[in-house]
Amino acid sequence: MPYFLLDNPYMALAWCLGNGALVILIFTFFVSVVREEAFKPAFLEMIGVAFGVAGVSFLIGLLAKRLLNVDV
Repeated sequence: MPYFLLDNPYMALAWCLGNGALVILIFTFFVSVVREEAFKPAFLEMIGVAFGVAGVSFLIGLLAKRLLNVDV
């Protein structure tokens, strides 16, 4: 959704990552309370995986944009 609302892809990426971090925060807190586990290690693992995948996907998109000379 933010990619339709914002012209700057980096701001749209930041918006998506912020929303994703909020969802991960709420979900991880819920799971850690139910399982009676530590919140911080689980949150850091989840956020690392999510942001890592998002970053790699974003870089692949930028690479494809440059190689294919596509400007959306």
